[in-house]
Amino acid sequence: MPIPPTAVAVQGRRGGGGGGGGGGPPSVGGMALIGQLLEWVKRVMIAQLVRPNDAVCDVFCGRGLDCDKLADTKIGRYLGLDLSASALKEAQEEWRRAERSCVADFKQMDPCMDCFHTEDRLHNFLRNAAALLKPGGYLFGTCPDSGTIWCKYQKAVESLRTGHQPRWNGQLPRVRSDSYTITFEDDR
Repeated sequence: MPIPPTAVAVQGRRGGGGGGGGGGPPSVGGMALIGQLLEWVKRVMIAQLVRPNDAVCDVFCGRGLDCDKLADTKIGRYLGLDLSASALKEAQEEWRRAERSCVADFKQMDPCMDCFHTEDRLHNFLRNAAALLKPGGYLFGTCPDSGTIWCKYQKAVESLRTGHQPRWNGQLPRVRSDSYTITFEDDR
């Protein structure tokens, strides 16, 4: 059964990880802070934007770690999309164990759009996404900061060009998050 046009789309992140959920942003250091801050922001945004009986499409739902946040809002329908069959199975089992009251579907597919080759494709994607949302609905998405990636790339290339080796433990600099790692190769 296709998701109705009254859907709210929520973009998750690949993989697992615990999360905040307290009354404010977490206060620990390093990458853990980023992950916990993301969890807290998602909890706040879901609580403020998702209404009872909304249909929610959770892209990259993974093991369903956001299901509890969504179920708290008494959504009407849930669709979890992910590439990993094993993660979807865990999400389904968790959904059943928690005895959620709304209808839930879990579909294995690759919802990834790793890049837009032209501005027209970006606009087409946004038009299609908007057509699936109810009026005033939301689409949440994340993307790497291209400015940071470009700056690190330029520093690596310049350091190699001038003979300085920008290496950490024998490797060139990297840009990394929970979802991706970008490495630069020494192609001299």
